Amino acid sequence: MTLQLGILAPRLRSKFKAWCENRRGATAVEFALVSVPFFFLIFGLLEICLIFIMSTVLEHALAEASRKIRTGQAQDNSFTKVEFRNEVCSKFYNLLNCDDRLYIDVRSLDKFSLASSGKATAAGTPARSSNSSGTTEQGLFPPRKA
Repeated sequence: MTLQLGILAPRLRSKFKAWCENRRGATAVEFALVSVPFFFLIFGLLEICLIFIMSTVLEHALAEASRKIRTGQAQDNSFTKVEFRNEVCSKFYNLLNCDDRLYIDVRSLDKFSLASSGKATAAGTPARSSNSSGTTEQGLFPPRKA
């Protein structure tokens, strides 16, 4: 059985021409092409908004908790680092996991020019500093100066 292309060619050509002129589904194809970058931008914008919100919540929580240190309430009440961490974490509204990702570094300085950013160890945790007597701080905030 041999196919005679002379008879099928006009039929195939007309079917192909009809298929090419058919515009049904063109909108779906256009939407598929445009939707990928559109949703990429929308979800990127939402991610940036979420990061900004978490940054603002973290900044507010730290400002509220560190107010006790600035005013001297922490020193008067023997406020420990654990209590300070709990104070900060209580204001996160479950947006951040502060158990694993929150590092607290509070230092008492005589002059602002003595401030430094500190050095991190290989494990990613900052190196502990010693007080004037050579011993390491045990989690209590140093007494305020009058």
